[in-house]
Formats: sequence, structure tokens, C-alpha cells
Amino acid sequence: MNTLHEIKDWLHEKLNQGKFSYRNNLDRFTEINEDKKYVKVILHTSENAYYIIATLDGYLGCIISSRKAELGEKHLRGADLADGKLNEETLNKIVYDILAYEIVS
Repeated sequence: MNTLHEIKDWLHEKLNQGKFSYRNNLDRFTEINEDKKYVKVILHTSENAYYIIATLDGYLGCIISSRKAELGEKHLRGADLADGKLNEETLNKIVYDILAYEIVS
């Protein structure tokens, strides 16, 4: 992938597989930053925000930011999720990490 728009299209294609269409409008949740050479897709759940970042130099990663504090705490938590090469294997790891974060007992 040679352009940020190609990366964006690839991410949207992969995230739309299996009907993960995020209401069929990922454009609303996608930012292309031409200056810093990255594409960011932000997925929100009731408690978390997930930032999937892909860069022109072939990096793909994700961080989570909690949208509410844990019980008894006043600060929000965040964490790094899977990252690595810009490929389907890394994206699958990211999606599995997101799923693991969202499953509750």
C-alpha cells in the first residue's frame, strides 16, 4: 500500500468482513493525517475507545482508552493492544484483543 487512502480502504475492507460494518459507515470514525502519515480508525463501545493506527512505513497497532474510571478510582485507564506489521495477521490480533477486552463475566 503506497498511500494513506489505500491503507484506509484496506482497513475498511478488512473491518467490514464478517458484517463488522460499524453501521456500514467507517468513514465517520476514520481520520487520515497527511502530515504525520497515518490513518486512525476509532471504535467506541460503552466503556472504551479503541484507536487503530496504520502508518505509511508499514506499522499497525491499537491502544485502548477507558471512557470511565474503574470502581473506586478517579483516573481513566489505557493500554497497548497488539501491534506489528501492517497485515491481516496483526489486524486479526487487534480485533481479538478488542473482543477480549469487551467480554464480561
